[in-house]
Formats: sequence, structure tokens, C-alpha cells
Amino acid sequence: MTDAMRRGGAEPVTVRFDRVSRLFSAVAGVAGIDFKVAPRECVALMGASGCGKTTLLRIAAGLEAPTGGRMSFERDGKEVPRTEVEIGVCFQEPRLLPWRNALRNVALPLEIRGVPKRDARLRAYDALDLVGLLGSAKTMPAKLSGGMRMRVGLARALVAQPKVLLLDEPCSALDIVTRVEIEDHITHVREAMHMTIVLVTHAIEEAAFLADRVAILAGSPAGVIETLEITHGSRASAVRDSQEFSVTLSRLMQSLHAAARRGL
Repeated sequence: MTDAMRRGGAEPVTVRFDRVSRLFSAVAGVAGIDFKVAPRECVALMGASGCGKTTLLRIAAGLEAPTGGRMSFERDGKEVPRTEVEIGVCFQEPRLLPWRNALRNVALPLEIRGVPKRDARLRAYDALDLVGLLGSAKTMPAKLSGGMRMRVGLARALVAQPKVLLLDEPCSALDIVTRVEIEDHITHVREAMHMTIVLVTHAIEEAAFLADRVAILAGSPAGVIETLEITHGSRASAVRDSQEFSVTLSRLMQSLHAAARRGL
């Protein structure tokens, strides 16, 4: 991985939701979402299925517009246009093109932007190296395991050196061993590239390991009813076996149960 990829191209970015609403009916959607994700911080969004977590991620990605409030990006305390913020998005399914090998799938976003093919592929090699798949660059998607395809999707989200990374349940379809491996890669990427991350997940262990804070959504329409600080203080893989991590899991479980009762 090059030094340029480690540094990224600009100062870290704050992601801010200011009373954001996206209503689909009187009871469906999100309303009054008010929180920010500080530079280099990871905030996980959790709550019952259908409560609007992915809707917020799509608003941050510019794929949907809020019906109320504002979603914005800031750098050094000043708002910056979305066009000046490089955003990477990794969905639940990697959606790789089956006729392009791993390298060419990762290079695709750069090629679409008009980056010369040689430069795009050099940067794609860097991104694959970052997720531990440099040796599989020429492998077709059909020959990759589910976890490897997910890592190719993550590399594709990273190839443009984003300052904001949006993750929509990146490990939901994976077995426990592969999920832990992907989480470790995400932690490595975050440390290397100094990104601000918004993570949507249903997995308590994933939120506890990756996030600095967890925002819990509930209600009809949904709002953020609680924000928990993750206090075990380590992102080393071995922390999963610690007593501190177990306490964090217990706190999250209790809060999610309380949110489910409130939602009902």
C-alpha cells in the first residue's frame, strides 16, 4: 500500500445529521435524527429491521434526499459541499461484475471517472493489498469465497481514497469466522486511512468491536432514542475475549431490548 493511500487526500470529515427526517407515511421512516459522527470516528446505527438505518445511510450517500432537516459534511468546523467529499459505500452484497476479475472490479469506479486505465489498476492493486487480497487480483468472482468477494467490494469502496466510509451490514451474510476476519480488515483500513465511518448493523458483536459509539433507533417513525459510548478502548482482535468486551455486549443487548419494547 502506498503512503498516499494511507494518508488519503484531505483532512478528516465530520458527518452531521441535523433534525433529519425521511417519511414514507405517518408512521414509516425516520424523524428528527440529530447526531454527528466526528472525524475518524465510527458510529454504528442499530435498531429493529425497517426502522430506517439504511435510509440514513442512503441519505449520507446522496442516494435519497431528506423530507426535513439537513445532512451535511464539515471539515475543520466549516461545511463543505458533498462534491468535495470522497465517499465510499459498501453494501450488504458486493455486486461484483462476473466478467471482470477482482482487480478490474476494484478499478471500475476510477475507470468510470476517466482515470487512465494503468493508473486505475495501480490504485486497485493498492486497495486489494489493503484488504489482504493482492494475491487474488486476477481471480474471477465465481472463484472467490463469500468473504473474499466481500473484501473485493470493500476494496472497491476504498479505491478512491474516501474520507467517509458508509457500511451497510457488510458481514450479515457471512459465517462467524469470516465475519471476524472482515471486521479485522475494516479496523486495519480505518487506522491506515483515517476515515469517518457510519456502520449499519444488526450484529451486536460487530458494533461493539468496530464502533466508538452506537446510536439506537426506535419508534414510528424512528428516532435516535439512545447513544452508547463504547468504552473497552481496544480494537485489537483479542479484545473479543476480554471481560470488558463482554460487559459492552451486555450493555448493548439491554439497550436494544429496551428500544424494542419502546418500539412496540
